[in-house]
Amino acid sequence: MRSIVPADDSTQMVRGEQQYRLRGAVTQLERSAKIGQYYTVKWINRGGAPAPLNIVMDYQQAASGAKKLQIKQSLDANEPCGDVEFRINGENYRRNGEVVSWRIRLMSGKRVIDEKRSYLWR
Repeated sequence: MRSIVPADDSTQMVRGEQQYRLRGAVTQLERSAKIGQYYTVKWINRGGAPAPLNIVMDYQQAASGAKKLQIKQSLDANEPCGDVEFRINGENYRRNGEVVSWRIRLMSGKRVIDEKRSYLWR
């Protein structure tokens, strides 16, 4: 979401997503804090991993240079599937800019179960 200005009526899906993301934000400051990028990851635990699961998102932003940043969310190893949302917004997004490359891994302990990455990830 790049702007709090509502999308025009010809792009109803975009406008609906904007309204969903801005829900609950009343002041201009609260609304501008929601500007950023949102990644929804749908995962499936096919192997029945014994260790607790983690979904790890490594990413680089436009103004962060070569520095790789990381967000991690823990999952219950007994869950067969689900979805997780990663947010790069607010002050972090204003200071460091857009995400230019990313890698998302489903991990059991230190073992990588599955991985997806953007074509710019190194």
